[in-house]
Amino acid sequence: MTRTIVASVVIMCSLPASGLAQEPEKSIEDLNFLIGAWRGEATLSYPREVNRNARSEAVEAECRYILKETYIQCDTAWTREDGETRTFRLHFNYNSLDHAYQTLFIYDNWPRQVSYLLTYDAKAGVYVGQSNFEDSEGVSGQERILWRVSEGGNEIHSEEYNHLENEPVDNWPKYFEFVWRKIQ
Repeated sequence: MTRTIVASVVIMCSLPASGLAQEPEKSIEDLNFLIGAWRGEATLSYPREVNRNARSEAVEAECRYILKETYIQCDTAWTREDGETRTFRLHFNYNSLDHAYQTLFIYDNWPRQVSYLLTYDAKAGVYVGQSNFEDSEGVSGQERILWRVSEGGNEIHSEEYNHLENEPVDNWPKYFEFVWRKIQ
């Protein structure tokens, strides 16, 4: 009888768990809400420079699939109140090794690029990213990125917080945020 029970357990463990809840397969198509044209606004704050005013920008973005639909590319233009425009390109793909969405920002006015993994926190209903950086004085820091997408996927609200290694552990001021609204 013991052999029968052991054999039953071995057979049951080798069968697919079709009746068990499994996490759905992820892919770049999970970010399909990005495809289209967007307009919005952004605010860059200077929390460490108390005498410096925040900077507002109008934002335009166009997102589409590229490279056999394995990436989403967003071409963006961010225009300040004085008319000066900066552009950068965002790339997203699904990184199956890390089970997250790889993001890459390439700027026209900054010699570096930013890359980080973006994961979806279903409980909080937010996409979360984190990256390391170095400020203009060479101080290392970390950045936290939060993306909230509206129910229908027609609005994205992003907030970015950063922390420098020479600051108290709980000091994470918000320095950048944007809202994009789908126009097409």
